[in-house]
Amino acid sequence: MDEHRPGESEQTLDPELLSNLFERLITPTEAGSAVPLRQPQGTYYTPADVADEMVQDALAAAVREYAPAAVDDKQLRELFGSADAALPPLNAAQKGKLLARIKELRIFDPAVGSGEFLLSVLTALRRALTKLEPAAANPVAAIIRRQLAGQDINPLAVQITRLRLFIALTAARRNEPAPEPLPNLEARIVCADTLATVANPEWRPERPGRLTDAFPELTAALTALAANRAEWFDAHTEAAKQQVLTAERRGRDRLEALLQSRADLASPELLGLAQSSLYHIHPTAATTDARLLFYENPWRGFDVVIGNPPYVALPKAEGEKLKAGKGYQTTNVADLYSLFCETALALANPEGGVVTLVTPLSIAFGQRQQSIRDLFAARCREINLRGSVTFAGYVTHQALPADIPTSAAG
Repeated sequence: MDEHRPGESEQTLDPELLSNLFERLITPTEAGSAVPLRQPQGTYYTPADVADEMVQDALAAAVREYAPAAVDDKQLRELFGSADAALPPLNAAQKGKLLARIKELRIFDPAVGSGEFLLSVLTALRRALTKLEPAAANPVAAIIRRQLAGQDINPLAVQITRLRLFIALTAARRNEPAPEPLPNLEARIVCADTLATVANPEWRPERPGRLTDAFPELTAALTALAANRAEWFDAHTEAAKQQVLTAERRGRDRLEALLQSRADLASPELLGLAQSSLYHIHPTAATTDARLLFYENPWRGFDVVIGNPPYVALPKAEGEKLKAGKGYQTTNVADLYSLFCETALALANPEGGVVTLVTPLSIAFGQRQQSIRDLFAARCREINLRGSVTFAGYVTHQALPADIPTSAAG
């Protein structure tokens, strides 16, 4: 059971299978037609080669400042993109610096779908780590635990992504004499409403509302919840799982009691976290901020935010509600993908974070989309239209026809 690219083997599981299965299962079909109606759900499967190219661009951008000047962008992309490409010329110190950066990267998909991007990231990271540190094991589970995170509002999408990661884990362990039990992924791949995130990148979990100083009791409560959810990953026995579940319930109860005692702390995001159980067998989508679900103290943001957001019309009333409640500035575009662009900018690490998203071509020149262009221009540093838009640490992918000049982005 090994995910592969088509043509590599006739005896392995084609990754296209699960992706196409996901797309057909979650969307209705017209009466008398075998063609699924994807648009109502905004569900479009990203082909593996497109996801791979985007991942290589994003990871190369995320580590660019940690590589020697003599190593160009093409070599960095090949570090992540080609198993056969030679390692760029590096001395021991340079190799160590680049290796440390790659190992600390945290990658997040806000609309995980069938998991294509996270699987591509997993493959790319393993490829780079093997080249830089051939003697090290760099197990798949460790990469998933420390580096990958994703969420989707659709529970089926979450389950399929977890399944694909399980397949990747099983394949990587197939030659082990006594492989370890599979980890629990409920705290890494989460059922959650991405647009419950506050659009303001300056928002911090410890500073809800207009508080200017961190509140120690709140920080302690959030840190304890995050630590407990990390324990869930390797809770293999029933006793260990029950211990984590008990601690998680108590932690959420303590957080809720704290919020009730301090009205100035009781933001919708924190209340949503206190009411969200990630471990329920049929979870409802958590309505809280991703900075809380994947909490770190201090919060530094995700190093790469990547994915294919839904393309769904945004009703005016819902847009006004999101604008007033969460601070979204691009609701005039009247499509959910614009809000995912804002979410990505809010969640990306302001110190060299990368954003890579599939977007419609109209983002480059549409009148409504001027608000998105203004937002990226205000928050980012650099733009590059080699199939993607790069703002010095931020990358937003768009599929541009070859005959469209780069100046089309304005």
